[in-house]
Amino acid sequence: MKDAAISLGFGLAAIVMVYLSVWIFHFLYLTPKHLVEDAVVKKDAALKEFDLEKASLRAQLAELEQKLQRQRREAVKEVVDKAIRIIEKNPVLRKYPLRALLEAGVGDLETEDQFLEACEAIIQHRIHDPLMGLRDLWPNHPPKWLAAIKLANQKQVDVSQ
Repeated sequence: MKDAAISLGFGLAAIVMVYLSVWIFHFLYLTPKHLVEDAVVKKDAALKEFDLEKASLRAQLAELEQKLQRQRREAVKEVVDKAIRIIEKNPVLRKYPLRALLEAGVGDLETEDQFLEACEAIIQHRIHDPLMGLRDLWPNHPPKWLAAIKLANQKQVDVSQ
């Protein structure tokens, strides 16, 4: 009987050790492995969703940039058309179109590129360069013409004289 109890004890100890070994293997290896795999799947799904959202936002940004460009072109066109009408009313301004541009509201444009685009449009209408003579003073590093005009407008200085 004593041998049977010892054998039963060793048998139970062996079963407990196998059970604990399997449990520890699952707890320390397989469970973290599944957790990592789940985290990787969730990360990939989140990255895919982020990429889709990023692409959508880029498309919206491109659309807004195009809209802004159209609005800026329209603003330049309005200023040029108004300046042309002013010049047609006062032909003396053909030689001094900067004054006509100022009266047309060139100082309300947003960017230096818009100002230069307006100047080029005036030249294309066979009118003198609004910056004639001024461009030659700074051939390598021209000043920010629009910024100077806006500053003059703020200080109420007539730059067309």
